Amino acid sequence: MEPMNFTAKYEEDKCLLIGPNQRPQLIQELVSQIYKIPMENVRVESTLSGGGFGRRLAVDYALEALIVSKESGYPVKVFWTREDDVLHDYFRTINFHHLKVGLRNKSINSWFHHIVTKSIGDGAVYEVQGAADLPYKIPNISIGYSRLKSGIKIGSWRSVAHSFNSFVVNNTIAEIAESLNSVLLQFYLELLGGTRTTAVKMLFSGYRGEVVSDLYRLKAVLQKAAELAQWEKVRDENTKLGIACAFYKTSYAAHVVEAKKEGSDIKIFKVTSVLDCGKVVHPMGVKAQMEGAISDAITISLKSSISIKDGIPQELNFDSHPVTRIKDMPELNLFIMASNHPPSGACEPPFPSVATAIANALHSLTKKQISKLPIILP
Repeated sequence: MEPMNFTAKYEEDKCLLIGPNQRPQLIQELVSQIYKIPMENVRVESTLSGGGFGRRLAVDYALEALIVSKESGYPVKVFWTREDDVLHDYFRTINFHHLKVGLRNKSINSWFHHIVTKSIGDGAVYEVQGAADLPYKIPNISIGYSRLKSGIKIGSWRSVAHSFNSFVVNNTIAEIAESLNSVLLQFYLELLGGTRTTAVKMLFSGYRGEVVSDLYRLKAVLQKAAELAQWEKVRDENTKLGIACAFYKTSYAAHVVEAKKEGSDIKIFKVTSVLDCGKVVHPMGVKAQMEGAISDAITISLKSSISIKDGIPQELNFDSHPVTRIKDMPELNLFIMASNHPPSGACEPPFPSVATAIANALHSLTKKQISKLPIILP
């Protein structure tokens, strides 16, 4: 929630910069290069960040504070307004997907997925994550990528490309299960295989090396989420469940969303969240990340988007860009899997599967086909 801000003090032979950021070394290097000051004389102090999620990987606001300090001759603190923050933001890329799926014996035999985005980095390495590292037993997989030309600044988002690719992948799997008259949970389990064999290498490789998914751990969080949410319980026709799972790096998550129709309104009533992030050092911190992921996912699934007109973002504050508030939060049932695996992260892994679980539940209630976010309900 904290807008961009930084404190800076410029002197001819040294600089002091203080503020929330995700790349202090980059700030140090840039200041040293721009102002020809030895690296050891550029001091950067990182404070606690009131929300980072990738935006503070860019350090424009820190350099701005130093520029103002140099020009004014005084130490300064630069604090952006909310409107400044959105106008100069780095957005999650708009993304387009084309999929073709081949079926054989009521199972997926071939999978073609072509992705079009503006790339954050060099080429496709970021943009195909969550799609090329497909954690399912599908014999034939083809992933394509095309770069989208756009003048809009793009930045990292919570779970980066998994935030949209996992939605598309899981949403497509839900459509296939429905077309085959299969129960979605059972369809997932079949895709994950019936044995305890764990290490499965996938076709995607990049700066992280080969991606390996432990299918047993992914199945375990999926089954635990279904158990805790009482997936098999008979509910009335105005209450439906949605389910999805995903892995991010070496953490595994699954979600079950319970949605209810009350008159003309539809409400996300309950979310069951299960996370396996290896050995947990601080359980309350992990649960806070799970809560944050659910809150973020409700925002991007049901509430907010940014529209650009003549190169300018139109939604500049919370009156036009609503976010999830306390009154919007469903009942939460959070569960952390016991694990002896090395700690593997809890901020980003819970996020990718929430939006699809929401979409599953809403589709079951409305019978509306959902293929983009945010979801516009009738």
